[in-house]
Amino acid sequence: KRVGKRQNLTIQSLFQNDGNISPPPRGCNLVVSVRESEWVDGSAAQVLTMVGATYNLFVILDIPHDESEPGVMVKKARDALRKCGLPEDVVPEHRIVASQSTAGRIAFIRQLRPEIVFDYDEELKKQLTRFGFRVGISRRENGDSLGVFLATAKQGE
Repeated sequence: KRVGKRQNLTIQSLFQNDGNISPPPRGCNLVVSVRESEWVDGSAAQVLTMVGATYNLFVILDIPHDESEPGVMVKKARDALRKCGLPEDVVPEHRIVASQSTAGRIAFIRQLRPEIVFDYDEELKKQLTRFGFRVGISRRENGDSLGVFLATAKQGE
């Protein structure tokens, strides 16, 4: 797939946000954690689509640890992302997983061994960098881990 100017801006902002991560080659595995607020309102779908067109993207949905029916929540999140425009051919169903804890996200990432991870939790970064992972952290004040990337994508429109 061809990467357009807008996609390049989003991808560049993704890597420049942390300041010390250089973009990996196209087609590499990349993991992005998405908070509940980002998939509920669909704000993550646009960014995930652009990044997923360049990399083998795996999405970890952060669902509340007190959720009594996590399976229902995962289906709801996947449906919300699809409804907001995240195509199945860009991020297939099996690449959208969920976790209720930082420890769960760490375990998934360690199993997958992606080239780069983007998350919002400094503790996750601390734990994974011990094992040689490259981890980018969003420093968005309102807590939305993809908000800064979405803002950059809109600037390129």
